[in-house]
Amino acid sequence: MFRVCIAGAGGIGRAVAVLLRTYGEVKFDIHIGDINLDASFDAKTWIEKAGGHEGFVRPFDMTKEGWQARLGAIDLVLDCLPGKFAPKMAQLALDLDSHYVNLTE
Repeated sequence: MFRVCIAGAGGIGRAVAVLLRTYGEVKFDIHIGDINLDASFDAKTWIEKAGGHEGFVRPFDMTKEGWQARLGAIDLVLDCLPGKFAPKMAQLALDLDSHYVNLTE
């Protein structure tokens, strides 16, 4: 199972999660986070309704201290946040020894 952290539970983050779960043969466990926990849970529901491969979708709150450490081993960080957060998210990927992709701006 490939473990992905999607930072940003808006339209781009949701669409990417659905694409990952729907197309291809690789299965993903997805952590989707936002500064609004309700948005993360809404995204989880939306993503699961879209169907796709097995694997969990786990929402998380990006405002909680220590959220990065609770992610555990992550293979890929998909940054769907506004561009001003790109340096911080790229550093997070380095800290987690993960790949990094910025999907905005």
